[in-house]
Amino acid sequence: MIHQFGSEEPRVIYVALRWNDVSRDDRREWNLRRLIALLLSAQAQDRIRVSPDDVRIYNLVGPQPSRGMELLPGEFDEAERTIQSIARFVRRRKRSPTIIVGGTSGSMPMVALILRMIIPRARIELRQHHRARPVNARPLGLVRRLRG
Repeated sequence: MIHQFGSEEPRVIYVALRWNDVSRDDRREWNLRRLIALLLSAQAQDRIRVSPDDVRIYNLVGPQPSRGMELLPGEFDEAERTIQSIARFVRRRKRSPTIIVGGTSGSMPMVALILRMIIPRARIELRQHHRARPVNARPLGLVRRLRG
């Protein structure tokens, strides 16, 4: 199952590893879109404002409380299906949305690199919006150099 929600015509696609709370509802999804929009607007170097209606969120894998940035080998297939879903979504658009990969630790730098390889026309950024457990992030430098 692909875990996605938000705009059908997004300016920004935000890729998160997982939803940490298994009880999701429309209000929580809206609050997460609003939070991401606020963070992106605050960090925008060109001061472009992003509204919650401009954001689509993909979670690579299903929710699991307290798992953090850890991606288990048994979750690789689900993450791959989600990445392929993102690629199909972006390829159908005339104007490619910016893809923000949330998290600079764990598997997220590798996710950004994979997205860069399968969607070369998309602008892909790697950002850290929250405190995550420190994990060896050696691929991070490579991903930042490849970012378009």
